[in-house]
Amino acid sequence: MDYRPLGRTVKVSRLCLGTLTFGQQNSEAESHAQMAIAFAASRPFVTSTIIGATTMDQLKTDIAAADLTLSDAVLADIEQVHLDYPNPCP
Repeated sequence: MDYRPLGRTVKVSRLCLGTLTFGQQNSEAESHAQMAIAFAASRPFVTSTIIGATTMDQLKTDIAAADLTLSDAVLADIEQVHLDYPNPCP
């Protein structure tokens, strides 16, 4: 995985940088939810993406993911995580 400097002392992956903010500032949970939804929607075999919003704020966050397109670099990093951990819950 490719790591980039964030400031002078911290290094983060492109995947992590991709979850920090999308347009306006998001919380970490909102960023993760949007990235997960955008990833699921980007799969050619997925015909619908099921969301689990239980509040109006969650619904707004999830709907905003429809406008998100993940870069090829972020998709490659997600694929690398899958290759490293093909069964994370044995």
